Amino acid sequence: MDFMEILKQHGPWVAICVYFVWQSWVRETKLGVRLNQLEEFLHTTMAGVITDNTRAMILFREILKERPCLIQDADKIVADK
Repeated sequence: MDFMEILKQHGPWVAICVYFVWQSWVRETKLGVRLNQLEEFLHTTMAGVITDNTRAMILFREILKERPCLIQDADKIVADK
């Protein structure tokens, strides 16, 4: 069989397959870009949250050094929240 005959017989099916492959490729490319943006957002957001949390924990540790009575009441303080 000649290539043109195969194309004439199966042309619509090949066109449909190529269309769906192209459509999937475009969708996956957009999804990849969106996932990269979300990962970057989460990274920057979580980095800030972790930094703030670390500062708060250091401050809390310093307060506990000054007021050891809070350590004795730690279970009650945590339970109240």
